Amino acid sequence: MYKFISSLCLLFLLLFFACKPKVEKLTTNFPTNPLIVSDDTLVYDTLITGEKVSITKRIKVFNKLDNAIIINAIRLGSNSDAVYDIIVNGQKGPSVSNIELLGKDSIYVLVSLNLTNGNAANPYILSDSILYEVGGHKSVTQLLAWGQDAQYLYNDTIKTATTFTNSKAYVVVGNLFVDSLACLTINAGTKLFFANNAQMIVKGCLTVNGNFSNQCSFEPVRKDGKYENQAGMWAGIQFLGKNVACNLSWVTIKNADFGLDFSNAKPVSKVNVLNCRFFNFTDRAIAIKDGDFVFANCLAYKSINELLYFNGNGNVSVYNSSFCNNSTGFSRQNPSVNFSDSLTTNFNVVFNNNIVAGELAEEFKLNLKTGTSVYKVNNNMLKGKTTNKYLNNLFYSNSTEFTFKNVEKYNFAVDTVTTTPLLISPTINYGIAIPGITDKQDLNGKFRDGQPDLGPFEKF
Repeated sequence: MYKFISSLCLLFLLLFFACKPKVEKLTTNFPTNPLIVSDDTLVYDTLITGEKVSITKRIKVFNKLDNAIIINAIRLGSNSDAVYDIIVNGQKGPSVSNIELLGKDSIYVLVSLNLTNGNAANPYILSDSILYEVGGHKSVTQLLAWGQDAQYLYNDTIKTATTFTNSKAYVVVGNLFVDSLACLTINAGTKLFFANNAQMIVKGCLTVNGNFSNQCSFEPVRKDGKYENQAGMWAGIQFLGKNVACNLSWVTIKNADFGLDFSNAKPVSKVNVLNCRFFNFTDRAIAIKDGDFVFANCLAYKSINELLYFNGNGNVSVYNSSFCNNSTGFSRQNPSVNFSDSLTTNFNVVFNNNIVAGELAEEFKLNLKTGTSVYKVNNNMLKGKTTNKYLNNLFYSNSTEFTFKNVEKYNFAVDTVTTTPLLISPTINYGIAIPGITDKQDLNGKFRDGQPDLGPFEKF
């Protein structure tokens, strides 16, 4: 028994010394830089200030040698942590010294950007750098950020005639209400940013007066990195009641649950939505029920449900617009454009010079159940099969017959058709002249020729 216990103790001692890590040899002389830094530039997209904002990113620093090294310093080039600060191995900068890094090992540098109100109307640039110093060698990561000061609105209600100017951006936290007796006018160049779940609820009048040179936008506060084109970052714009009025020009609405929701409203006057962009929605981009609507020169892309949905009484006219539901990342059941009279007895639809595209076999649906509804669907490019309902149109079934330039990069100019030889897109010069529409600027600010192309972009 004694011999067994002695042997067992000896075995444990051998295992202990066998497992004890060796002290790694330290290299202090190297002719080239031993560090590989993952990022030579860190860019923080435009961030909204007015309250303290802090966003952290990380950089990986790798030792490519077999042996350990001592990094003399990792520090901010400005030697100040007023805007940026760093953390290395639990130590906070602006400078961290004498960092041991084992061979073929790595550490992370956490880089935080801290913004406060800069009292500046226009976006401003915040720059710095991170220096990595080891054995006489230096590496650099440039730091760049754009900040924009803002006025914050916390569950505000607009009760009288009010104008938002472009002197500062506006950040909506909670809900922004426009009362039934009020009118909110938004001047050209004004930006509205919405916090998570925030929305605008309009019971009165909303007028947005953007122009090509000074466009307006409704978008989420968070739009850096993976959030740049992320749907569902805020709720959307909802219209309620029978006193609503709406006119939008040169506006981008993006990354929300829905864009414009008129499903519980009946506008008192014609709604004009001109030269507008709608991107990335978890529900519908545009939903309308009752009233008179005109959409012209608009672009709508990516929603889980319809991009344009109408089911009610009234008149809807759509001209020179594109609706594209490619690459949504979700399984869709509903077409990009869906007109129905299942909830009503009478509607009138005019749909001319448009492009309707997407991944479903049929992306345009005109579902009529009564004999009193009227439709005029002419000179469009529609994803689907030719039908006797609307003969004066083009139809396509795959990308060899029609395609946009680059949907993933938000380039919705029409492309040549991928056949041999390459053919000019059939949408070129296929439109009809519409006074007040085709004699105006396209969505790129260019004037159309006498034989307009389909969609919001004229090919030059």
